[in-house]
Amino acid sequence: MSLHVDGMIIMPCHGKNYSPAILQLYLDDFPVVLIDKKMKGIPVPSVRTDNKAATGRTPVHNGHGSGKRA
Repeated sequence: MSLHVDGMIIMPCHGKNYSPAILQLYLDDFPVVLIDKKMKGIPVPSVRTDNKAATGRTPVHNGHGSGKRA
């Protein structure tokens, strides 16, 4: 690949199918990091959100007060 870059950070579309282009980058040993997506069975590095932990940290505003955490 001649893009004159050292690697790519990619946020792929959500879905169950793999992107053939991302898979080819991995197979060509091109440095790639995915954002919020894991390619099951393929060890492509990724940075993902822990949605369960994030939900427990979100302040809830129920119509009373400022909505700020104490």
